[in-house]
Amino acid sequence: MGRYRDFSRMESQRDVHAQLNAMADQITGLKHIVIGLLTAVGHMDNAGKIDIAKVHDHLGKFIRDPKHPALSDGDLPQAMWSAQLVRDLGLQAAKDV
Repeated sequence: MGRYRDFSRMESQRDVHAQLNAMADQITGLKHIVIGLLTAVGHMDNAGKIDIAKVHDHLGKFIRDPKHPALSDGDLPQAMWSAQLVRDLGLQAAKDV
């Protein structure tokens, strides 16, 4: 009996691994958004305006810094997208006031 594998157990382990990988991808996506949001807010002036060029430059330097291995060049577009979104929302809010 010891020779036979429990395939149902192996299948459930695969399901768990797939779910964990999906959760890791979601967390990574959230990380990019949070980094972009924080960077955009950090570059906001007293009037609430954000210089998106400075944000992009800052994110690019951060991501290329070998001391910050949490991000790679592939992460840059997502972080920049969230920073751009913050800027656009801020500009829209300023128009609405």
